Parts: sequence; structure tokens; C-alpha cells
Amino acid sequence: MIDVTVVDAWFEASKDVLGGPVRFAVFDRNALLSLDQLWSAVTSETGETCTVELLQKKAAEGWFPLVPRPGTPDELGAPLYVPSRVGLFVRLEREGWSNAELRLAAYLEEATIDAVTTDTDYSDDDLEVLEAHLADRVEGLKGSKRWDKDGNPVDLTPEIAEDEKILAVVRKWRRDGLPERRREDVAKYAYRVRAQNDIVTLMMVEGDRAKLRAGYSPTVHFREHQIGPDATFDPAQIDWDWTIRHASAQADPPTPPLVRVDGFVLNGDKVVSTRTMTPREYGAAWERQRVEDYLHTWARLQGEKRCLHCLAPLPPDAKDSRRFCNDRCRTAEKMKRHRRENPESVLRAQERYWKS
Repeated sequence: MIDVTVVDAWFEASKDVLGGPVRFAVFDRNALLSLDQLWSAVTSETGETCTVELLQKKAAEGWFPLVPRPGTPDELGAPLYVPSRVGLFVRLEREGWSNAELRLAAYLEEATIDAVTTDTDYSDDDLEVLEAHLADRVEGLKGSKRWDKDGNPVDLTPEIAEDEKILAVVRKWRRDGLPERRREDVAKYAYRVRAQNDIVTLMMVEGDRAKLRAGYSPTVHFREHQIGPDATFDPAQIDWDWTIRHASAQADPPTPPLVRVDGFVLNGDKVVSTRTMTPREYGAAWERQRVEDYLHTWARLQGEKRCLHCLAPLPPDAKDSRRFCNDRCRTAEKMKRHRRENPESVLRAQERYWKS
């Protein structure tokens, strides 16, 4: 939740110190860094080192956009959100992420930024900012439903009417001129809107980057997760069906989609560990990331069936009710399930064995 009192304090402080409010421009593609400024910003923001030559190479490989500077189209620059991305990608590349993975992460992040900033274009005109914000609010409220804590529907008509009233006044001021006595109020309101737009976009972007830092591809979907730079991700919440479908939509057929989770790279029916692990660590990571569920979901989406125990493919003509290769796998799976669901009985059996 954005604290309006904090934003108002920023407004007053910047006005007192700088003579005017600080401009929000993190995602403004008119506020650009030259390549010389970019490599310095990468180091100062992230601690990673790079060169202008490396930045040119990575821009060509799709890590970030180089945008023509307004008024000087022959000069290219990078938006202000790029240094933190480059620093993160340098680290991920060092950890073994491929350029194709990083290029996809950059593409999806740009799509998120475009989707948000299309409706929240940067403008120095306060009234234009307020008109766009209020029109969007009215449209959103008209298509929304809300319930109170008791589950009763809330009538949004008064809220819509109030916003439409303010919107009409803003449009009148744009047409006829803004009264001098209202300039301060309008400037503060517009400052709040700009702050909200940038903060919400930043939270969305940083939430996606937190997923990368945790070792997950951007195409991995969680049923529940936090939003923001401190987000945590529970592997038990991975939606494998949607994850595989999304990854497949981004892959080049017939190449199977590549999905990275913490400890493994999943590529079709192949599973490759991303670090050296002991057998015990490997087994724990396999269980924690629910790799078996991934393999079953992958097989189902390919129209295949696999043994629930050893994951071997079942014959194409196998009945729908068949779940195992043979009786040995069926028995082994029952024993595994019993050990998982009744750990105390297993310990008692071991104790009886050693006492006998």
C-alpha cells in the first residue's frame, strides 16, 4: 500500500530544497543514460563491473533497449531502470543462465513495463496526468465489483459519481485554464499520481526480478506469492500446467521449453541439476521443487502417460486406469507413500528391527 502522507512529505521537501517536486522518470524513455553513464550506474547501483563494449554487446543480444534521445536521434541511451537489470543479468550469467534465458527475461520485463506505461504515459502537464488517471479510475470502477467484510456487494455508484464530477472539473480547467488558487492542489495531486504509477510499476518489475534471484525462470507461475523486491517463492505453489504452457508459448517449436527452478533446469522430459549435490541433497531438492509433478504434467500435455513411481513411459495403448509399469512399482509407491504419511510407524519398525 502506498502511504499518501509519505508521498506528500516528498512533495513538500523537494519543493523546499529544490524549488519544485522531484520528477518521477524511472520508466520514462525520454530520460536516458548514455553508455558512459550506464556502465558507471551499473557499478554504483549493483557492484558489478562492465565496460562500454560489453554493454553494446549485451544490448545487441537483447538484454536491454537502446533508445534514440529526444531531439538527437543519432544518439542512443538506456532508460533509468536498465542499470539494475544489467547488474542482475551479469550475476545470473555468471551463475550459468544462458543468453536465451536472459533475453526472454528482458523481453517479458519490457512487456510488463509497456503494458503499464501505455496507460500512464509520462507528461509534464499536471492536468493531463489527472485527466488520464481519473478517466482510468472511472472506467475501472464501472467494470468492478466489490464486497464488504460480510460478503455483501458494495454500491460503487457514489464513488463513480464523485470521480466523474472531479473529472469534469479537470477537463473544464484544461479547456478554460487552471485558476491560480488551485495550482498547488493540482500539483500535489498530480505528484501523487506520478508517484503511484512509478511505485506500482517498480513493485511489479522488482517482484519479477526477485523470482529470477530465487532461481526461477520468468515463465514459472506460482498460485500464491508476494509482490516486491523481498518476495519469497514457495515451490509447493508452482502451477506446472500454466508454467509449461507459458514456457511453450515463448519457445521456438519443435524445441521443448526450458524451465529453470532452484537447483534444476527442466527441458521437456530431461532434468539437469544446476549445481553439484550429494544424493541426499539431490533427493531433497527434487522433492522440494516437485520435479516429479512437472514430469507428469509435461507427459500429460504431450498426450503421454508415465509410471507414477519410476516415471517410465507407459505403452500408448495402456488403459486410462493404468498407473504403474508393473506390480513392483505399485508396491514400491505404496511403501513410499506409507513412509511419507506415517513417519513414526517407520521409526518404530526400525527400532523393533535393531532390538531383535
